[in-house]
Amino acid sequence: MIHHGHLSTHQHTSSRTVDFEALRLELGEGGRWSEGRWVFLGAGEPLTLSCDIVSEITVDDEVLFPVTIVEPGGTHGPFMVQAMTTVEPSGAHCFLYADRESDGFWVGTTVATSYGRVVLCGYECDPL
Repeated sequence: MIHHGHLSTHQHTSSRTVDFEALRLELGEGGRWSEGRWVFLGAGEPLTLSCDIVSEITVDDEVLFPVTIVEPGGTHGPFMVQAMTTVEPSGAHCFLYADRESDGFWVGTTVATSYGRVVLCGYECDPL
């Protein structure tokens, strides 16, 4: 399924539309965000953008899209999400999340680096 995503960057106040089926986060040795990249897959040639540039990825519809995280220690996911928001330059890199309509809670995964290793931590929270 092709998703019509909105890509916001740290450099521009407007968003850009990107069509994709799946999203892959590629992190290098030590999980350094500055060397990582987002790869948009499935709608023609893959679009690759530096992690430093992307601030948020959302989709128009309520359908979830798959995100896979690839790092030297292995592959994680796919995680089914509605959005991704970066939190750099904090210790965490980004939040992958979806709204659970049954109770209004957000559920997701925090992607971070700790002691040179990529760490994934699940969470659930009330957005209010």
